[in-house]
Amino acid sequence: MDMDHPIAVGKTFGTQNLSINFESNDSISFKTKNTLYILNGKSKYKIKDNIVTIRNSYKAYKQSGANSCILSFTGRLKKDRIEHATFSIIGHDDKEHVFGDNISLLIE
Repeated sequence: MDMDHPIAVGKTFGTQNLSINFESNDSISFKTKNTLYILNGKSKYKIKDNIVTIRNSYKAYKQSGANSCILSFTGRLKKDRIEHATFSIIGHDDKEHVFGDNISLLIE
C-alpha cells in the first residue's frame, strides 16, 4: 500500500447502490443497497499509485460458499471519494449481479 495516498482505513465510501468500508490496511467490507437481494461481504484490497484494486476469482468464490463476492473493483482513491470506479459483484447462486462503470463513490 502506498503511504502517500489519503488514509482510507476507517472510511466508508458509497453510492446509491454500493457502500465500501475500509476496515484495515488490506480488508474492506461491502454492502449493496437498493437491489433485489442485499449482498454483503468482505474482501482484500490493494492500493498502488492511489488506485484501489480488488480481484477475486469466480472459482474461489464458488468454492468458499460465501454469500457474495466482489469479482473486480478498480477506482482512483481521493481524500473524499473514489473516482472512475468500475466494479462487478455477484451474489449467492448467481441470483444477483451488481455492476458499475465510471462511478464516483463519495465519503459517507
